[in-house]
Amino acid sequence: MEKNWTYKKIGDVCVVERGGSPRPISKFITEDDNGINWIKNGDTDDSVYITKTKKLYQRA
Repeated sequence: MEKNWTYKKIGDVCVVERGGSPRPISKFITEDDNGINWIKNGDTDDSVYITKTKKLYQRA
């Protein structure tokens, strides 16, 4: 991070909500490039941005 940036807790700048997986999950997984990114804990690392995910949801 830049040395002149201000550190804040994420809850101070946005609302943090937890989601859940739809059931049955197999009905919602897709390989379609137009799918919706499904972010899982394993998709995160030490970087600031998530640039790819392992799975996609199909659009309803």
